[in-house]
Amino acid sequence: MKTKSLISPLLLLCLPIAYLISHGFLSHQKGNFWWTVNQDPDYAYLLNSLIVANFEAPGHVDHPGTPMQILGTIVLRVGYFFSSVWATSPTNLTDSVLTNPESYLYWINDTLVVLAALSLLVVGLGSLLLSNHLGLSLLLQTTPFITVRTLAVNEASRVAPEPLLFCISQLLVLLLVAYWYDKTADRSRWFALGIGVIFGLGMATKITFVPMVFFFLLVAGWRGKLLAIVAAIATFLLATFPIIPYYSGVLDWIVTLTTHTGLYGTGERGFVETDSFASHLNNIFVRNQNFIGVFLLFNLLCFLAVAYFWSNRRSFVSPAIANHRNRTLCFLSVVVGLVVWGQILITAVENSSARYLVPSVGLAGFLIFLSLHLLDFLILRRTIFRDRSILITSTIALVLCSAIGINQVDQAFTSIARRSTVYERELAQLDTILTTNSDYQTCGKVMAKRFSSVESALYFGDIWTNARGLKGGAVFAERLNQLYPNTVFYNEPRDDQESYSSYTETVSLERLTTPQRNCVLLLIAPFTGRREKFKPSVKFDVVFEGRTQALYHLKPFS
Repeated sequence: MKTKSLISPLLLLCLPIAYLISHGFLSHQKGNFWWTVNQDPDYAYLLNSLIVANFEAPGHVDHPGTPMQILGTIVLRVGYFFSSVWATSPTNLTDSVLTNPESYLYWINDTLVVLAALSLLVVGLGSLLLSNHLGLSLLLQTTPFITVRTLAVNEASRVAPEPLLFCISQLLVLLLVAYWYDKTADRSRWFALGIGVIFGLGMATKITFVPMVFFFLLVAGWRGKLLAIVAAIATFLLATFPIIPYYSGVLDWIVTLTTHTGLYGTGERGFVETDSFASHLNNIFVRNQNFIGVFLLFNLLCFLAVAYFWSNRRSFVSPAIANHRNRTLCFLSVVVGLVVWGQILITAVENSSARYLVPSVGLAGFLIFLSLHLLDFLILRRTIFRDRSILITSTIALVLCSAIGINQVDQAFTSIARRSTVYERELAQLDTILTTNSDYQTCGKVMAKRFSSVESALYFGDIWTNARGLKGGAVFAERLNQLYPNTVFYNEPRDDQESYSSYTETVSLERLTTPQRNCVLLLIAPFTGRREKFKPSVKFDVVFEGRTQALYHLKPFS
């Protein structure tokens, strides 16, 4: 597949275009962002991006996630400019976003999809320029397709840091490909700067990027490593400049995560909860089978290569051992293995969610790339196929990856469509009940703060504008109360104490009805299974109870 023709760059457009089409469709097929399953963290990032767009520091800094908020700010500003030019819109950006949040979320999501497609194109073209090998370049672009069940179903369709992390990981892949083909890369300033800038940007986007720190080992010499570290720190500071006043909060959050067990550091002091660690590790392996399968195959080949080098460590007269390219392959493979194992183990300590694997999942294509070279070094170079081994194996791998990718995308479509159908059907049933039953027309209405509605989604997002009390109160509460008057939320009980509130203040349930009517309708997720503990203390009847949505008739005066 070596070629210098113009056809090769054109062929490298195919997978990015396929990504645009498939992931764009997946993103829109998943339904509204205000559906309960889609609210977190999308609305939190939307409203914190709005804070940054108003030239203030965001209130959500845990990840820290600032580059995602800055990207959201740019999209909000551009979107508002064009919407105000071509259509009637509110007189200010804040009202435009708060009254039309879904449009802005789709614009941000579409921007992320386009950026991911562009990153795939850059990886493909960059690899082709360095290797002049079309097959290997195409393989590097297969990552989001062979891992679509990890990336797309839950992450590529979100307004969250993970899609941006995927883009950053593709830039890292291109840098690693350059390291492989350029014998002097490890000693060059551009490589040290590249590693530092990518690491700093990744850490600013989400601290799950931390296992990539092992790539600093690829930089030769202490001066080079120091340059990479300085570049990483400078990039992190630049990428998080809006939250510089809140650095102490970020540090407190990281310390809590690392020194406490349980979800988000809510457990006892300690580093690892052994019972949950084993369960999380099992879930990671079961739920991400394609990525784990590729990684385990890579591990086997890497182990054999290291064993070969170790057994011949004193025989540097051997051409295979003395060959600089072979030693580079072995060292690079070990470092990549450390990165991915670090990602898996750190994720298992916290939980088993696929989103924490994204930085390493973005390396899936590169794992295949290295595996083919390891296979060539260990076996094929000693056969009659030695002159065409990479050509043959890359062709076979590309066919397999294409088949797996098609199957994975089809499964993703089916999974998302099934979930969306349930939401659409049950929300339609609720709407029918509320609009056709005259007995409910005069009842008070209460929504859970995570109910599938725009009002609830905005309430949830506004809570995260004051994460950890950094802002002294929810930033948009007053304006939301004006834009969505008479909206009341049910705050699920904590320590057996439930509460009801508007966007700005606590509300008495009795004030929503009269002793004669004694009727308040609660729209919420069903009180079934683990959610039984969230039932209100007042008496209630079940009006409708589906899989994702429910309607209960509360009787506060009973």
